Amino acid sequence: MKIDNLCKSLQLYYYLAFLLFFAVAFLFSAFIKNPLFELGSNIAIILQSIGILYTIISIPLSLWLFNQKLKKLKTETLAQNFYKRIWLLRLIFISFGVILNVLLFYILKDLSMLYAAAIAAIAFIFCKPTMIKIENDFSIFDEQNEQGKEE
Repeated sequence: MKIDNLCKSLQLYYYLAFLLFFAVAFLFSAFIKNPLFELGSNIAIILQSIGILYTIISIPLSLWLFNQKLKKLKTETLAQNFYKRIWLLRLIFISFGVILNVLLFYILKDLSMLYAAAIAAIAFIFCKPTMIKIENDFSIFDEQNEQGKEE
């Protein structure tokens, strides 16, 4: 698989996740008009905590795991399939945070959930696949080959 084909397939997944955000927001805005839980209730506090903690933990953890797994790749031929898997895993972690917080916003009608969704959406935007980013990620192989020749 060439890098440009990899980039196109990753962009397809990226935009599908983007469409999923809008579908969830549209469906829940149409069906849930009033909050399901009062903001001071125990359930609301637990749901708020889950949404915010997931966002705070998932973004740096998914970015760090992606970077660590990328460093462990050895050959470029096997790397493209593995790269696609770890990239999709990162996308799933971050996009789940956006969707979770949008759902919690409509369930609780609490603006802090919308802020948490916006933070996760910003992280999602930074994960957009481009040829330059993918080529930079695959430049690790050139660096590893140069280090292997020096040693």
